[in-house]
Amino acid sequence: PNQDKLIQDIWQKIGLLQKISELVLQWIPAHCSIPGNEKADKLTIAGGSLTQHYQTQSFTEAKTPKTIQKMMWRKTN
Repeated sequence: PNQDKLIQDIWQKIGLLQKISELVLQWIPAHCSIPGNEKADKLTIAGGSLTQHYQTQSFTEAKTPKTIQKMMWRKTN
């Protein structure tokens, strides 16, 4: 799908998730003494040792998180 359609699909899924639960997206900087962050770091390291199953990803799919971040920033500023 084109980028606009993909973003619309993501926003639709976010809307559906918000109807059934509280959804919070938050960037957590590393190494800042945030509770739970150390555990998350350990889990990341453990996950990195697991067998990885690779899938191809289009440029649009790879760029989508940054696009959503920009859109959310624009909405709040």
